[in-house]
Amino acid sequence: MMDEKSDYEDNIALACIAMTSIFGLISNGLALYMTCKMSRFRNAFGILCSSFLICNLQAIFVLFTWSTIVITVKSPLLSSSELFLARLIGVFVNGGWFGALFVHFFVALNRLCAVVYPMKYKKLWSEAKALVTGIFSWTLGMTVCMIHLYSKHVTIVKILSIIKH
Repeated sequence: MMDEKSDYEDNIALACIAMTSIFGLISNGLALYMTCKMSRFRNAFGILCSSFLICNLQAIFVLFTWSTIVITVKSPLLSSSELFLARLIGVFVNGGWFGALFVHFFVALNRLCAVVYPMKYKKLWSEAKALVTGIFSWTLGMTVCMIHLYSKHVTIVKILSIIKH
């Protein structure tokens, strides 16, 4: 009886994850397609929007794939932080999320510059600068999450002692 209930609950969880993920993949994918194809988005703002969407797609795709594997296989080890692969997956999920968060900040800064400094906007935000900003945001998001790969061996005290020396 317990196994049937557990399987039923797993199926409900899998259905919810699948529906939400597929909706997220489709909506972010369509938005990315539009920002790449529409001439209105061939500027710094469009590049920042594309960066945001790519980070979202990374997080959604990896989380959807890994959640499906974990729920289907039903091995407690797969959801344990003891497994290096599980921590690596977490870096890619959270790294994409943090990357999107950082890009979101730069989109807000971009829009602020467009409103406050309309005459200087082209100098402040070129397409190349926006591309570098998008790559920087993704890299920063991934780097922030890298500490979790070796969290057993790395502590805040050790990091601070390395920085001080």
